[in-house]
Amino acid sequence: MTLVVFQRVLAALAIDAITGPLWWYTGGLVFIGKWWRSRIAHAWQSIGVSVWFTNLFVPMFGQYDWQGRIISFFVRLFQVIVRSVAVVFVVLVYSGTVVLWVVIPPVVLWFFVNTLF
Repeated sequence: MTLVVFQRVLAALAIDAITGPLWWYTGGLVFIGKWWRSRIAHAWQSIGVSVWFTNLFVPMFGQYDWQGRIISFFVRLFQVIVRSVAVVFVVLVYSGTVVLWVVIPPVVLWFFVNTLF
C-alpha cells in the first residue's frame, strides 16, 4: 500500500515539475499581463490625468477674467505634470513586478543547482 502511494506522489511531483514552468511562462504570463494592464488602467483612472488635461484651459471657479485664466492654467498644468509623474512611477512599479515574475524561476533554479554542487 505505501509503495503505491509513494509511486503516485513521485509521479505527481514529476508531472508538476514539467507542467509548472510550462504554465508559468504561458498561462501565468498571460495572467500577469492582464493583471498589469488592469492595474495600469485603474491607476490612470484613479489618478485622473486625463480629466486634468481635458480641463487645462477651463477657468477654475468660474473666474473668466485673465488673471483667473492664467492662475487656473498653471495650477492645472502643475497638476498634470505631478499626476503624470505618479502614473509613470506606478507603471515602473508594476512593470518591475512583471519582470520579477519572469526572472524568479531561473534565479531559484540557479540557486538550487549551486547548492547541490
